[in-house]
Amino acid sequence: MKLLITAALLLLSNFILAKDKFNIGGRLQGVLVQDSETETQDMYLRRTRLNVSYTPWKKHKIVYDIRNDSSNKKDKSDGKFQIGDAYWQYEINKYSIKNIRLFRAKVDVSFSQTASSKNLFSPNRTEVSEYASDYVVSNRRANNIQLNGFFNRLAYQVVISDGVDSEQMDVLDESSRTIKSVEGQKLTYGAKVRYYFMGYASKNKLKETYYGKKKILSLGLGKFNNDKIILKLSDDSLFNTQRSLINVDFSFAYDSFRFLAEYFQFENDIVNLDATTKDKMLDDSSGHYAQAEYIFGKWAPNYGIETFDQSHNGTTYKLTANTIGLNYYYDDVNMRFGMFYKQTTVESGNNEETSEALQLYTMLHF
Repeated sequence: MKLLITAALLLLSNFILAKDKFNIGGRLQGVLVQDSETETQDMYLRRTRLNVSYTPWKKHKIVYDIRNDSSNKKDKSDGKFQIGDAYWQYEINKYSIKNIRLFRAKVDVSFSQTASSKNLFSPNRTEVSEYASDYVVSNRRANNIQLNGFFNRLAYQVVISDGVDSEQMDVLDESSRTIKSVEGQKLTYGAKVRYYFMGYASKNKLKETYYGKKKILSLGLGKFNNDKIILKLSDDSLFNTQRSLINVDFSFAYDSFRFLAEYFQFENDIVNLDATTKDKMLDDSSGHYAQAEYIFGKWAPNYGIETFDQSHNGTTYKLTANTIGLNYYYDDVNMRFGMFYKQTTVESGNNEETSEALQLYTMLHF
């Protein structure tokens, strides 16, 4: 009996000593949407996550989360749990190096994509930013090794990463041939630098909204490449390509006012796999967005515009959208509510279609 009591006390003492090494949290984001195009409604969990961080040794941190995002969206039912972040971080904090991260950590291909979902203007990012998230690095967090640091006012990230996923590679035009698999590829590599005219490069905290509590002015520039991707098509033929992404971001926050803009250029976007020559199968595309908010107490109206132009070989294909939103930051990042209206117009050849969506949301972070 004494042995059992001793063992129980030992386990309890170990837990008490180790509890400061653990940080367990979660995220719930509920959305109610009205879609004018289909005249339907939907209620779903945009994000459902369990987050864990563990500090096993000094300067070492392990971050891990599991998620069941977009649960009950349309006909998706409950979905499945997947791995989100899963990385090991080692703090260096000298020689202008802040840390090294290994495995599944976000690659900074976009300011908005790198910012956590709990700090977005609304639960959904722009279309062009979402496209960038998979263009050279699958879900912008495929297995990678990254070096993060700063020098005076300049923050930087240098990365080598696993590349693209065939299921996330879009073909713009309807083609009889489709992408079956990625048979092989080189590693994606690249870097992002961000200069802080105002604020601290050593922190480099990226948020769409700072809840009226920061003064920041920064300009970022990134370039990421994958020099060889071998695709297997539906007719079992092989198609070799390479692609690169250029990203420029401008971020300004001054107390209650917030402005964020990004530009993207996609080299060798796949537009038509039925074309007779390779140069007609591929084309460059580009897009940008800008969004702003102003906070009155806890209320924060915001407005955003975006354009994504994938026109190619004389054919017009262009998406434009306008978003008007209103957020209520009850407890900043921990509890917030909001609504937004988005109008999207797609020009395809000689056709033009406009759709509207109205969404109400709740974000809880704990």
